[in-house]
Amino acid sequence: MGGAEAARTGPVSTIAATRVSARGVNPLQPIGKQDGDPVGIPARVLNELCEHARESDPEECCGLVVGEGAQRYGRVVRCQNVMTQRHREDPVAFPRDNSAAYYMSESDVMAVRRDADASGVEITAVYHSHVGERAYLSELDLAYARHPLFPLPEADQIVLSVFESRIREMKIFLRDGDVFRERLVEAVAG
Repeated sequence: MGGAEAARTGPVSTIAATRVSARGVNPLQPIGKQDGDPVGIPARVLNELCEHARESDPEECCGLVVGEGAQRYGRVVRCQNVMTQRHREDPVAFPRDNSAAYYMSESDVMAVRRDADASGVEITAVYHSHVGERAYLSELDLAYARHPLFPLPEADQIVLSVFESRIREMKIFLRDGDVFRERLVEAVAG
């Protein structure tokens, strides 16, 4: 699977977020423009996303979220960011390293897909962090997600913003065909 080499060129037209503290999600402080009802994601999933992003700082983290049963966002599966390896192999094709972009390990993605297919669950979201940047989908993130060979054509996108090992914001972009719609994130029990 290819990765979204995320050039930080600007936000998509609509964005949603929930503020998060250094220790995790604070669902009481929504930011951004709401476009519909907030998306409920279990607090344990949001906290795992935040933990992965903080642990990976100063590099970007990446991974997948798997839906289990009635929960669209039921479990986090961390994937290795191999952008630095790609950059070393071909710096022209991959001008960024793990500190400024992500490229999800193809073997990690294939293993998660095999496990999901075998257990009857669905990969429902792709997530990654931006270090020292706000949380948004870059033009390259969007181009990659919309590419005909993208292996997860129904997956939503979750982006976390990390500043000085603290999560500043988290945004979810719900996929509807080639359009990604912003929604607020709401921590729920589960």
